[in-house]
Amino acid sequence: MLVPDEHLLTAMAPYGKVVAVERPATVERPTVYNGHRIAQIEMKPEKPVPNFIRVREHRVICDYPGVLRVCSRWKKAGHYRKDCKEDFCDPCSTFGHTTASCTAKCRRC
Repeated sequence: MLVPDEHLLTAMAPYGKVVAVERPATVERPTVYNGHRIAQIEMKPEKPVPNFIRVREHRVICDYPGVLRVCSRWKKAGHYRKDCKEDFCDPCSTFGHTTASCTAKCRRC
């Protein structure tokens, strides 16, 4: 689904003035956009862009030098979800141990 640039501009307005928006293309097909946007913003020093923002119903990752990377999986700083190495247990829906080592009683049974 294509999200118009106007929605991105509206979502980023509280953090400063967006001066440019680029739509990178795929390497294999230079006329096909890859779905990412690169926004150049004159950011307000007192209100930096957070790691995640909402653009309409879409959750958007914002990455730039100096941003605090937060794992969307367990809400801790230092990495993104795709790089998360934390064990997750399905039966008890918690992080820190694997399903194989879980001692909690299954909540689904």
